[in-house]
Amino acid sequence: MIVCITNDMDNVRPCTVKDQHHENCDGWETRLTDGKYIYTGKECTGCLPRRARHGVLCRPCFEKLEDALGKIPHWLRAMRGVERAVQRDNAGVRSKAGPPIPISPTQLAVDEVWSWYRHIPENVPVWISTGEGGRLAVRFTLAALAAMRSHPEKEHPHPVRRTRCPECGRLQLQWNPPGYFGDRVTVTCQYDDCDAELEQGAFEKVAEIEERHR
Repeated sequence: MIVCITNDMDNVRPCTVKDQHHENCDGWETRLTDGKYIYTGKECTGCLPRRARHGVLCRPCFEKLEDALGKIPHWLRAMRGVERAVQRDNAGVRSKAGPPIPISPTQLAVDEVWSWYRHIPENVPVWISTGEGGRLAVRFTLAALAAMRSHPEKEHPHPVRRTRCPECGRLQLQWNPPGYFGDRVTVTCQYDDCDAELEQGAFEKVAEIEERHR
């Protein structure tokens, strides 16, 4: 039986069947790290490798590959030339200026993904039928999905978890990004009995004061 290639890859979480174990399993999890199997210190939750269903990839790995291949061309086009994608929530506190870096984190992510993506041939089923192709497919998938999570091209409304509403004092503020070019950011309280709404500048001042108090 051919098993998923992840079970023979360094520094990659192997695809295994939950609660099913090798006959020689001693109850403790191991990982292939830098050419050696090392105990992680965690109890084994299943070490029987998943069967390869698509070339040398198991079904979940193949589905993730298809997801990445479907989304990454558009993401690459959107991210080209972007210095910074969507900024993660930091409670509205501006970070201190640091030394300049030659390449932004977004562009580093783009370059990493492109370094894998450019080697993908048109015939994916044939490509992932080999060990070399399967390993490259896994590395590309991991890099692509991680990059899209860390550098989303579009921001969505999300809760602000560390700053209290200046009106009611409760932790239920929501960051609302611009809906169109030229629109403004607003931060609103989500409680029905509170109609507080702040513009970005006012919110950042409130968040900075609260951060100082902490």
